Amino acid sequence: MKLRNHLLFKSTMDVLLKNLDSYPQDEADIFSVLSHLGRNHKQFVDLIANEIADEVEASFEGNREFNSARMAALLVLSISAPFLNADVCPIPPVIFSFAATFLSRICCAFSDVMNRDTLLEYLIQKSSSMVQPEVNISNGEGQNPLAKDDVQNVAGNEMIHSEITINNGEGQLPLSKYNVQNVALEMKPPNDVGQHKRPVHDSVVLTYINYILVKLPNIWPKVQSCSANEVLCSLRHWKEELTSLTFDSSAPADASAFALLYLKIIKLVVEVWDHLVRKTEVVSGTVELEDKLEKLDGRAKELMNRFIGFSAEEEISVLELILLTYTLRLCRSEICSRNFIFKRMTIIYLRTESFLKLRSDVASGFVAELGSLIRESSNGGASCSSLAFDNCLKLFSPKRLMIREGIRHRRAELSIPNNCPDYPLPFAPGLTASIPCDITIHNISSNCRAWVRMCINDGFTQHVYLDLQSFEVSGEVRKISYAVPYYRTPELDSFNLKVCIGLESLFENVTPVQAHGGPKCELVLLCEEKIVYLSRVL
Repeated sequence: MKLRNHLLFKSTMDVLLKNLDSYPQDEADIFSVLSHLGRNHKQFVDLIANEIADEVEASFEGNREFNSARMAALLVLSISAPFLNADVCPIPPVIFSFAATFLSRICCAFSDVMNRDTLLEYLIQKSSSMVQPEVNISNGEGQNPLAKDDVQNVAGNEMIHSEITINNGEGQLPLSKYNVQNVALEMKPPNDVGQHKRPVHDSVVLTYINYILVKLPNIWPKVQSCSANEVLCSLRHWKEELTSLTFDSSAPADASAFALLYLKIIKLVVEVWDHLVRKTEVVSGTVELEDKLEKLDGRAKELMNRFIGFSAEEEISVLELILLTYTLRLCRSEICSRNFIFKRMTIIYLRTESFLKLRSDVASGFVAELGSLIRESSNGGASCSSLAFDNCLKLFSPKRLMIREGIRHRRAELSIPNNCPDYPLPFAPGLTASIPCDITIHNISSNCRAWVRMCINDGFTQHVYLDLQSFEVSGEVRKISYAVPYYRTPELDSFNLKVCIGLESLFENVTPVQAHGGPKCELVLLCEEKIVYLSRVL
């Protein structure tokens, strides 16, 4: 349908948005109608493009709820206008970058003409199509200039200089620098677009991941103002977007795994922060709060030990987040093992300080204040009050993190062949049982210390050392089929073992875990536990 004038178009758009609010179950259908509305009335969308951009940017800056259906609908309408039009439509590129973070939610609106991967490439190509001047980001503590990279305009077959930008309310800031050459954005006619599914280029996926990560500093004022519910809703949305990605190579998969873990840590931080700062039972009960702090500690260890290949900037961002997790613990006046936590935090602080000196960077207010507390403490942190750490907490703000292709994910795959409840492995009580394991590990060098951990319900845990030199090596992948011995078989008719692969954490070697017969440092698990079923034969 062609609407006659701008007034009728605006009225139609407003009614659709009102219906979306009244009937959220019809979201997919309304998005589809808005998509066709934008495609068929480009000239009317042009007239309200700046108005829509202002509303969306205000929402993404944290002034309103930006994870709403209304925001997604406005983005669908905006990006559909230049979709099949040959001439350039004056939609601000930042709108396309915002739309990329709603990818899985809005892709249904374009399913008649393109698949999800093609839509992602379209959004990223459009978001980088405007030339931006080179600028310096200043946070009051030093400047980090970001130079412009060459980005290939595939459709025009020419090279242009551009930066992907995002507006934070203080001007256009460069989102990151990427070489996204050879991104095959071939916009087919409607009958052909969705019929040729192609893998998304690694750099396109990496750019998409960074669209999400770069928004974290913008939501932090809401965390500090105790608007936890809104922030958690946004984090869940971004997590779903990252989870929906598919990959054809390990590089984007590793980057996505890092981003997902980073978001999980931020989510736990927000939940604990809200409880500690407001001094109310937002987290229901002390036991649940302690459980979240334990999870936070475990996630932080994963972030430190399961990813390698960080640049110095990425390393500093990760270290500051780890320091935040310790600060949250030390804010609690009733915390036990205070000296132990303080000692671990000191090790991470010294590592952060060495990176900053190496780069001649100025420490953030949060890190500088923690450094003062550490230097002033004379008895392992016992003299530092929880209030002092609370003051440090208020100075924290996440850095503008932009990850690169060099990050690699340390992980393991474990399978127990021919084993299930119906076909258990045989064992004789008191004799060693043999557990057949097919083990594959990724991005772990031979000088690391890896272990097979086996647990039963009575709490007994046995570790078996893995000699990585004996693995079959193929690049960053190592494989082995290994019969792991289990020595403590019980006097039972049957029992289950929980088996997994772990890596010794040498990042913060404060105290040894075991002196003999097992890992000397705490294990970081590389895979989910597998259940092994055993049945008595004698």
